[in-house]
Amino acid sequence: MMINYRDLKLIKSTFITFFILFISLLFITSSLYSQNYSKNDQLLEYLGDEKYENVLLSNPSCLQYLNVRCEEGYHILDYVDEKMSDFQVVIKIPKFNTVTQKLEAVSPEEFLLDLESEDFNFLKYKFQFERTKATYYIIGDSGKVIMIYPVEYISKIINSKR
Repeated sequence: MMINYRDLKLIKSTFITFFILFISLLFITSSLYSQNYSKNDQLLEYLGDEKYENVLLSNPSCLQYLNVRCEEGYHILDYVDEKMSDFQVVIKIPKFNTVTQKLEAVSPEEFLLDLESEDFNFLKYKFQFERTKATYYIIGDSGKVIMIYPVEYISKIINSKR
């Protein structure tokens, strides 16, 4: 049996297509797994194992709220002088240290470095926020502003996912 050039070319292109699909599928599933793992990690880091288990059993909707607060509860904006001059400037940002179980103050630079890291956990930072309106803070002299979404916004997101 002879395989002609056209058949060989078809086999090669089919193999390449399946290989690309396999790699894509592998990448997508690993990304989804790591994203889910990261969310649980952030909640566990913030609450601790024992408190996480208690909240999971007694108030699972609280975990859902914290999860959305962590992932979608804030937005970083560029500072616009005319619109944002009355916002509060933060020079020290309270951060919960999960090792010492105490609040410590970090600089705006440290906050922005942490924000860029893959394991950033917004829940560890203690920004005040409102029930019905967004809260804005100017992050030192970095030219960045953090907008903290209100409780009602987070609740709308949770309700839309049900």
